[in-house]
Formats: sequence, C-alpha cells, structure tokens
Amino acid sequence: CSSRGLGDVYKRQGYRLTTINESEILEAAGLASGDIITRVNSRPVAELQNSDLQAAFIAADEVDLDIKRNGREIRLSVKFFQGD
Repeated sequence: CSSRGLGDVYKRQGYRLTTINESEILEAAGLASGDIITRVNSRPVAELQNSDLQAAFIAADEVDLDIKRNGREIRLSVKFFQGD
C-alpha cells in the first residue's frame, strides 16, 4: 500500500488528502482532494501510528473511513480487491 495522496496531519484531527496521484482509484473509493480522514475502522487517526494506518489498509478487504469534507462528516466503506 502506498501512502501517496495522504497529506500531513491536519490540526491533529486526521490526515488531509492533499494530492491525488492515483485519482481514479481514490475517486472510486469516494475520496477527494481536501478530505480529512478522521477515523479508520472507528479508531481516531490522531491515536494511530503510520504503521497502524498501513496495516489497516494492507490487511483488510474493506476499511471504514470517517472523513470531513467541506465541514460535513461522512462515513465511507472502502472495499479493496486483489488482482489476479
């Protein structure tokens, strides 16, 4: 899993998506540049280490993300698939 597209910690609330290098993939997941990921699988991002975030994405078939977009709270379920 690559961390491309993840920005820096935003006021200790989460990770702001600053650039979307793989925009088709992230857009398909419902994410957009400027989104702030605040929770991963109900765990606050501020409590997670980078290795915890990577493990959540690598090990799971699906990850629940809570994000802030334009002041609104949104929950997304992002499904992953393995190619052949």
